[in-house]
Amino acid sequence: MKNDSIIVCQNCNTENPYFQLNCIKCNYFLRDKIPNINIGEILLSLIESPMYAFKKIIFSENKNYVSLLLLFLSIRFLILSRFISVPSLRNDSDFNLLFAVVYFLLSTGAVIFIIVFLTNYILKKLKIFSRTKDVFSVIIYSFVPSLSAIFILYPIELALFGKYLFSNNPYAFSIKENVFYFLTAFEIFLIIWSFILHIKAIRSLKVKIKASLLISLLNYFIIIGYLLLSKNIFI
Repeated sequence: MKNDSIIVCQNCNTENPYFQLNCIKCNYFLRDKIPNINIGEILLSLIESPMYAFKKIIFSENKNYVSLLLLFLSIRFLILSRFISVPSLRNDSDFNLLFAVVYFLLSTGAVIFIIVFLTNYILKKLKIFSRTKDVFSVIIYSFVPSLSAIFILYPIELALFGKYLFSNNPYAFSIKENVFYFLTAFEIFLIIWSFILHIKAIRSLKVKIKASLLISLLNYFIIIGYLLLSKNIFI
């Protein structure tokens, strides 16, 4: 059976891991060198050609911007957990914001580490060659559509609902019902888009489609569990 996670050197016919730049035997160049991630090109490619974008991310020597995206992801998870907590709130302001920020900064990194570890473990079981930094990078970049909500949806929601955005007295949807449902639908669309990109990110590591779907479902199950657990810090 052909293993897509290897590349054969044209010079000496040695099998190399897919991500390898130079042949491990003769040092022959296997592909063009990509020093850094071009963030503009990658963001555009995630819309037009996600597999091309993830391939570029894997081949880039320096996985730049991933730390910044991880920071934004912690903010995104904080906001999502806060939304989830609204129906159970006893007091709209009875939580420590500084503690919440520190908690999500630390816990988001831990959750992503768990996801990357599990993904790497499954890839090894499937006999697929991969590097931890590649798995980490493509997974982080797969969240880009969802992260865009921080800069697009959240400011709009704050402008429309103000302090009632995270309130259950009254609920935000009771203030501007149609607008609230439209924004919620768009929010769900961005999350689904990120999930689809997550599948493609795993696929870019040379994983078959069914396995990619199962790995992505497992990873998102972990994230959902984390968000449901984290909502308790706001209650």
